[in-house]
Amino acid sequence: MGFITALMIMLGSAFLYEKVQTRSVEVAVGCMAVALVSLVVAIVVAPWQIQLLMLLGILLSSAWIRIDLFS
Repeated sequence: MGFITALMIMLGSAFLYEKVQTRSVEVAVGCMAVALVSLVVAIVVAPWQIQLLMLLGILLSSAWIRIDLFS
């Protein structure tokens, strides 16, 4: 439940960042800070299956970059 909550807070603050970016820099920075903190919390409290998928994605993407650079 904490994973979904942190994810929704992150998405909401990222959406607010897009809306207030041109009007108030301070509020936009606050929204981005909230989004980054919630992203870290979401990654920490994510179920192990999601953490495993993220790890595989990182490993595969770095392998694909390495293949593309040297081919």
